[in-house]
Amino acid sequence: MPGRAPRFIDIDGKRYLWRDLVKLRQEQREAARRVEQPPLFELREDCRPPTERTAAGRYLEPSLFAQTPSPSPPKPCPDPQETAP
Repeated sequence: MPGRAPRFIDIDGKRYLWRDLVKLRQEQREAARRVEQPPLFELREDCRPPTERTAAGRYLEPSLFAQTPSPSPPKPCPDPQETAP
């Protein structure tokens, strides 16, 4: 005959009601789900053509200039807010 689940649990010599611990854990999980994690760095728009945004796309459609070293640093993407009418 299987035993019933215990109503209490002893942790560090203190007695806790099992259903209270389950309720606290559910509250912790809900709070963790609601937290929004800020980005670690500034997110910028990727201005490359769609095929160059992934390794698979670059492999399938290599660019003519992909093998040549660039003499100057790449130009930044245009700011979408500045180009908007």
